[in-house]
Amino acid sequence: MEERAITIAGEGVELPILTDHNIHVDITAAAKATGTRNYFTPVVGDELTTKFGHFNIFKTSTAAPVIDHNVKNWNDLAQKIQDASKTKVIILNHARDVHNSFRPFGPARHLSTAGVSTDDWVFPANAMEVINSGSQQTNFMDLFNDWFGMLNHGVHLAPVGSSDSHDVSRYIVGQGRTYIQANDDDPGKIAVDAAISNFRDGKVMVSLGLLTKIMVNDKYSPGDLVPSSNKLTVAVEVHGPAWATADRVCLFANGKKIRETKIDKPRSAGLKWKGTWDIPFPGHDIYLVAMAEGPGAGIPFWPIEKPYQPASTDWTPRLFGSTGAIWIDGDNNKKRDAAYNYAKAIISSSGSNIHKMVGRLNDYDEAVSAQVAALLWKDSVDLSSPDVEGALKGAKPEIRTGFEKIINEIKLLEE
Repeated sequence: MEERAITIAGEGVELPILTDHNIHVDITAAAKATGTRNYFTPVVGDELTTKFGHFNIFKTSTAAPVIDHNVKNWNDLAQKIQDASKTKVIILNHARDVHNSFRPFGPARHLSTAGVSTDDWVFPANAMEVINSGSQQTNFMDLFNDWFGMLNHGVHLAPVGSSDSHDVSRYIVGQGRTYIQANDDDPGKIAVDAAISNFRDGKVMVSLGLLTKIMVNDKYSPGDLVPSSNKLTVAVEVHGPAWATADRVCLFANGKKIRETKIDKPRSAGLKWKGTWDIPFPGHDIYLVAMAEGPGAGIPFWPIEKPYQPASTDWTPRLFGSTGAIWIDGDNNKKRDAAYNYAKAIISSSGSNIHKMVGRLNDYDEAVSAQVAALLWKDSVDLSSPDVEGALKGAKPEIRTGFEKIINEIKLLEE
């Protein structure tokens, strides 16, 4: 614990949230013993390790009993977490890793594009890991796409970067990390409750070697709802140390890439890229996420671990950094409406007429089309039927792509 306190201070992790399997972890005594307590504000946490996934929970207390990890399903888990006092954040960890023969977001039980699972369990978390430097994915975008799908399904999750380091030096603590909007003038006295509130609201950025910032209309940042305006001016910055290379930056709307720019000076120290994109103000709510990436090989003093459970023998390490989501109030109703909300309204107003549904989808994007397809599938509608295929003929590409993605994922469920 004393060595861990020193590494936390050395890596500049100012709000370390320590968790381990089914125990409360408090590093305060070790921080005081090593003279590092003024460098950070420790938060007590617990990695609730169940047969149905691992969940980081904080803040907890060493004086309170650990939440019972023997659960029957996510409904049972959600109830036990709710019954635990002062629980603030519940993170779904490494959602694509298999533990106890269970993969939370595995293709055999979860439609990533739509954020829909085969069961009717309550989703028990309010955040999810998109970066875990100690448990990488072969394709780092897989977890981001899962997060996009959950946001489109109306599950507002904060994205999380973590290091899952366990040991002092095998993995670099804080290599994957989350930046939370908070006052850190005195790193040893951070207002924990205020930081956790911003964490839950999605006022965050996540990083693996790069840091990406976003501002919309000169005022709004991750976690905010942008009110109606004539257009959207999206300002993005990419930062990183001189040894980190950033070669491109992208903008996503409802999980779909809508802008991409090559970075001309990828090895600049500090600010590597700064630019703006103007996009039309949408007719319905969307969220925006900016992401930068670059090559991650050949950094001997900052090695990126190979995937924990590889999906392929081919793997190329990447540096990347993502913003949290900024919501755009396209329908001007002063609230965040996900693609799922629009899909439900379209199906309700169309009865069982698939042709009417497809016609109404003309006013929406690919994410809404995917949600309509997933809802129809949950209602036992055959998406490969002549009626559906006929309705999709001549539909705009976004509609067909949304349906096709769901149909392809359903095939994986059935294999």
